[in-house]
Amino acid sequence: MVALQEGLGEAGWIEGENLEIEWRLAGNDTSLAARLATELDSLDLDAAFSASTPVTRALIQNTSDIPIVFAGISDPIGAGFVESLPRPGGRVTGFMAYEASLGGKWFQLLLMIAPHATRVGVLFNPSTVVNPGAYWFPSMEAAAAARGVEIVLLQYTTEGEIPALIQDLLSEPNVALLVGPDLSNQTFRRTIIDLVNASTLPTLYTEAFYVRDGGLVSYGASFLDMWRRAAVYLGLILDGARPAELPVQPPSKFDFAINLGTARKQGLDLPVEFTLLADLVVE
Repeated sequence: MVALQEGLGEAGWIEGENLEIEWRLAGNDTSLAARLATELDSLDLDAAFSASTPVTRALIQNTSDIPIVFAGISDPIGAGFVESLPRPGGRVTGFMAYEASLGGKWFQLLLMIAPHATRVGVLFNPSTVVNPGAYWFPSMEAAAAARGVEIVLLQYTTEGEIPALIQDLLSEPNVALLVGPDLSNQTFRRTIIDLVNASTLPTLYTEAFYVRDGGLVSYGASFLDMWRRAAVYLGLILDGARPAELPVQPPSKFDFAINLGTARKQGLDLPVEFTLLADLVVE
């Protein structure tokens, strides 16, 4: 939120001076997101910002003509939010968090942590991840096939199902875990991190805040950068630009983060180059 406010301020829009912001938080509750979007539709807003696929969908479906700028979306075309990246074609535009090739990159990094892994679990909630994961999953499958590694889809609908999924994965030797890009994973990250760290399960996350909260390693687009760039688009819309004129943009800055304290507790030896290349190192 701070990054969004700072970006708007840099564009000349100051909350409390020439800008009023109506904050609403829905988490991964899609029903709540729909109700909040309906509420916002009655407020005669000039623009709206969303930070996930479920919330963006709720805004589109439950508002009439509010221009929407999103950040952190995997596949806006596949989700039906825009017609194309250069020409969104409607009242929605924004900034993507994931490129299709990232699935392969995540897989390669995970196997650097766990070079002997023969099975990799991918954790996600199919109701809160787009397609689900079809945008980046093919590149992961290709990387897995090249290494002869099996991918196991760990799908859940409630937080209470997560422990059993991780225990089932751990029942086999030579396993690793990818905590995929998913609003539910973000919401339940404390549970996921605690379960993983209680074992020696090598795990890669897709956002740096997992590592700040105790996760082992992450690689993904910088959400702070995306929010700042989204603020620029919001400023342009407040100045009269239309979303259809503003192309959807891919991520431009990526964060590679490692938690050395977690690695030591799990008895894992991270590659030396990880420390040298990391944007964030948590001791």
